[in-house]
Amino acid sequence: MTRRCLGGVAHVGLLALVSGCTSDQTDTGWMVASGWNNEEPSDHTAVVEDLDNPRGIAAQDDGFVVAEMDEGRVVSVSDGQITVLEEGLDQPYMVAVADGGVVVTERGGGRVLYIADETVVLAEGLEKPGRVIARGDQAWWIDEDAGELWMADLSSLDADVLADLDDPMGLSWTE
Repeated sequence: MTRRCLGGVAHVGLLALVSGCTSDQTDTGWMVASGWNNEEPSDHTAVVEDLDNPRGIAAQDDGFVVAEMDEGRVVSVSDGQITVLEEGLDQPYMVAVADGGVVVTERGGGRVLYIADETVVLAEGLEKPGRVIARGDQAWWIDEDAGELWMADLSSLDADVLADLDDPMGLSWTE
């Protein structure tokens, strides 16, 4: 399988953003890994069950955090136990664990929230908040339809557009 184009990779410090990738063989833009098949793996174990349309997942020291899109909540999972961190959200989509809290993009509400001792709105009025990453007391996210890369300082709770991009598709931290 070959790629038709690579729209661009932008580096901002150690932050990498990929935009505009498509594939000749799929209509989703995803490339299928070699050896992939649709067979159910026989050696997996469920860590937790009964999540409602889980989307974003992020590791934390004692487990992980999950955004349940249809249930409208963000939960922490540790030793198979679910703890609700925030509920009543409008399609929580992606999550990232930051120093002292969790950053979540809310698709339906067009917001990005920081869940710590209390829940704070970092940005609102976004068109389609998507991928989010956090490192220390900073967080970055993409407003996919607006083509914007945002950055927030979680200690001051200030957020602003860092860059305008063409069709952003992903976000990752590299070292």
